[in-house]
Amino acid sequence: MLQGIFNFIVGSVSYSIIKYNQFDFSMSHNYIVIISLLIADIGLFFEVVGDEQLR
Repeated sequence: MLQGIFNFIVGSVSYSIIKYNQFDFSMSHNYIVIISLLIADIGLFFEVVGDEQLR
């Protein structure tokens, strides 16, 4: 229950930032996108491993 509330809050803020900002994906900002995707992939990896360990 608490995780769902936190997920809704974070998702709502993320959605509003993405919706109302114009992102410029020029070469100077590509490293930020790459680092963000790398962090998201690492987090997904730990989620998958943690879920497998619970089985």
